[in-house]
Amino acid sequence: LVAENPQDIENIVAELSDGTIDPLAADYPSVFLARSTTFTVDFIPSAGEVLSTPAVAAEFQAAFTFSQAKWIDEQTEQLLYRFFLLPASDSVSATLQTSDLDFPVGSVTFPQFPDISVNLNDATATNYWTNGGTQWKTGGQLLQDWSTSSSFGKMALPAGFYYVIGQVQDRHGATAWAFTGISVRALDGTAVTADNLIGP
Repeated sequence: LVAENPQDIENIVAELSDGTIDPLAADYPSVFLARSTTFTVDFIPSAGEVLSTPAVAAEFQAAFTFSQAKWIDEQTEQLLYRFFLLPASDSVSATLQTSDLDFPVGSVTFPQFPDISVNLNDATATNYWTNGGTQWKTGGQLLQDWSTSSSFGKMALPAGFYYVIGQVQDRHGATAWAFTGISVRALDGTAVTADNLIGP
């Protein structure tokens, strides 16, 4: 409702409550009614994280469990989740192997993975997750398609460095993703190299 006289608005609101008002009646000549189409304001999920338990392990000696947490959304109880596992590329693996950005996880030193630029939705994109790229190799896996479960596990892995990507979708179809990295050490204690990484 729009009116030149604010008092008219107050009177109309009061009369609307008892159903005795016609907003376009002659009693309120300065008032007119405006309508808009229905729309929804929806923010993309944000600030989520992906966790791996454990973050570092020897090959085939531990069952990894992946989970997503801390997503912010208007209806977090309606979020859907999926998980991807992408083997790091040879160049990223080589960098991680000699990284100066290591940090301790318990008694193990764990490399910090570089950010990954990957497309999870558009199969025509050059950086679609199945294509491989400068940061990950082909041979990745969709571990869990859209589900109400925010965790996936348990799975053992061969030696290598891996990106674990968690994607979330809200009830309006808006998506967002986050990632973490895991390090799987060779059983013989040797350094992880391109020769013992998963994938072609």
